[in-house]
Amino acid sequence: MSIGYESSSTPYGKLNIVPLGVDLELFHPTRRLERPTTLQSFPERYILAATRCSGEKDPFFLLEIARELRVNNVKVPLVIAGSGPLQRKMMKTVKNNNLDVLFTGFVDDRKELAKMLAGANVFLAVGPIETFGLAALEALASGTPVICRESGAISEVIDDQCGLALPRNAYTWATAIDNILKKDRETLRQTSRSRAENYSWTNSVDRLVQLHEGIGVA
Repeated sequence: MSIGYESSSTPYGKLNIVPLGVDLELFHPTRRLERPTTLQSFPERYILAATRCSGEKDPFFLLEIARELRVNNVKVPLVIAGSGPLQRKMMKTVKNNNLDVLFTGFVDDRKELAKMLAGANVFLAVGPIETFGLAALEALASGTPVICRESGAISEVIDDQCGLALPRNAYTWATAIDNILKKDRETLRQTSRSRAENYSWTNSVDRLVQLHEGIGVA
């Protein structure tokens, strides 16, 4: 990935980047058939963000997006899965501004997270500097399109068939979300899953083996 090249002192052409893989069995579109139980009453349609509520993740940008969604009359709630030092302040902001945002807290059950990802209509990855963005890749594997920050490494995975990579502008994000919500869900499910299948753990391991064989290690 280009971000890996830019952050390394190794000459171009001498460095090989092998991306992380995703568990394509655990994170699968069929998980949507199993309703998540993290919330007492999980909405039928929802926007999902799985992130730590801490400064480096820029989580308050999610609330800016929620405000714009309300202005645009997009009546689909934003679910934030995660915890952290800013969570309480975020919850207060949501209450004071009457935003359609639900908090699940930290989800430590991977199967429960897989259900949430597969059931979402769109996944938001707002972190400005993600070294890879595995949660976003897990969303794609679950058949859910992703909108991410163009500054993160995951932006190199996202194309217009499975989502968008955008600058930090809440209006732009809200508009993009609205557009995705109007698209055919089954088509997005198929194209998102297809994109993630290029990043299986099998592919990552095979690539590592090839590299080791090429330098005479294996």
